[in-house]
Amino acid sequence: MDIHDFCWKSWISTLRGEPQQPTVADVSSLVHTSAAVAESQHPPLHLRVHVLLLRRALDGQIAEGRSTAGSPARALRAAQLRRASYRAAVARSFRNALENAHEASAARRRSPRAQVAAESAKACSDEIQRLVAALGRPSARARGVAIAAELISDGLGPLYMHGQAERLRNTLVSAETAL
Repeated sequence: MDIHDFCWKSWISTLRGEPQQPTVADVSSLVHTSAAVAESQHPPLHLRVHVLLLRRALDGQIAEGRSTAGSPARALRAAQLRRASYRAAVARSFRNALENAHEASAARRRSPRAQVAAESAKACSDEIQRLVAALGRPSARARGVAIAAELISDGLGPLYMHGQAERLRNTLVSAETAL
């Protein structure tokens, strides 16, 4: 057995003519397509770890509208964002934020959760409820989920900063539109 025996398709070798089995040159040209990786039940471990470590940055790229076609990591993260369980968790976080905004201020202060800007959240209650409903649709797109996830997890974003109702409304509408 030599190195030419480890490959998958024909390659004309200058050393021994045309082999019957694949060669190293063939293996080195194999590329996982983004779609194949994203749809795979078990993407490679190194890719899953890479996505885990960079998920916030990948979410930001997806929220900006960057294509997932050229990046297996973005494709895998987009597939994760589209999962029903993830969308349900984001929707639940928005429902909790809205409930938190409607609680009495003394009860909010005792809570260990990050405090939403109650006035802004109340002013955007309709938009939040529409976004929660849109997150429940099976056809939800990754970009909208990424925008919503960033909004709920950014402690310095408009959901948590007082006096940012209009910015919050614009972001909620953007997320819903992108879904």
